[in-house]
Amino acid sequence: MPQVRLEKEYSIKTNDVNLNKIPEHLRNKFQEKYLNKRENKIKLGLRASYELLKELADDLGEKFWDDKKMIELLDIRNNTILAHGINPVKKESYDELLEHLLKLGGIKREDLPEFPTLDL
Repeated sequence: MPQVRLEKEYSIKTNDVNLNKIPEHLRNKFQEKYLNKRENKIKLGLRASYELLKELADDLGEKFWDDKKMIELLDIRNNTILAHGINPVKKESYDELLEHLLKLGGIKREDLPEFPTLDL
């Protein structure tokens, strides 16, 4: 969600950030913090993307950092086997994270695509 917002609203690609797209007063901070020296690119992960949105005074970034439960859920997600960790995903964690993301993005559950169920 934040990566899409950065690209659509600010023309910032999070997998290869063009420093000229970042306000001058933020450039050094983001270059020092997120420069991938091996690839010589500035890359922003999910949390860093929300950080940049907040620095840009974007409402999505501000909502994210004001929502302590969202940050806690993101940490749980990051420690699962689906992201960066080894912990299994609990259904309760998934459901809670989904609800927070829908709320954060202003998306209604009924607007999500529904995938067919196969009876095998």
